[in-house]
Amino acid sequence: PKFKHILHVGLFTEGKNQGEIIEVAKLCTNENILFHFVGNMAGNFESYWKPLLNTLPSNCIIHGEKDNTYDYYAAADLFYFPSKFELNPISLKEALAHNLKLITKNLETYEGYYDTRARYSTDNPIENKKILIDLLNENNDKKEDEITIVLAHCNNLSRQNLLQRRLCYRDWE
Repeated sequence: PKFKHILHVGLFTEGKNQGEIIEVAKLCTNENILFHFVGNMAGNFESYWKPLLNTLPSNCIIHGEKDNTYDYYAAADLFYFPSKFELNPISLKEALAHNLKLITKNLETYEGYYDTRARYSTDNPIENKKILIDLLNENNDKKEDEITIVLAHCNNLSRQNLLQRRLCYRDWE
């Protein structure tokens, strides 16, 4: 709880542009912010991701490819997706479904869809840090003492597991 958690989900490639986030993370080493990366590091893109890992700051955590991305979205405070080439990215829609604040690139292919839903990153890491900090400091609609009551009929194990996953998540601390 003492940290803010920034999430990126995607294959480690130059197009997904994780390097932008890592540059921002380097500027945030004195902040209570952790950057989480979920995604495959395919061998054919090693020339991109290997140098990034060699200079990775301590506030970055590489989780690798996961089949439980729901848990990561549920625990995150903000979703950062600086991809340079996209059409209709599922990860942004998943972040919106989890009511996460978004930072993304303003791509022509988005046709303004995220104008009211996201802040757009720039090519300047210092400006991107400011955008990140401003978003993290914005008031949330959620109140700390808010209670949610869930009424559900879980008549089989699959539904019980789904409900449990949606109600509980691990702390990343």
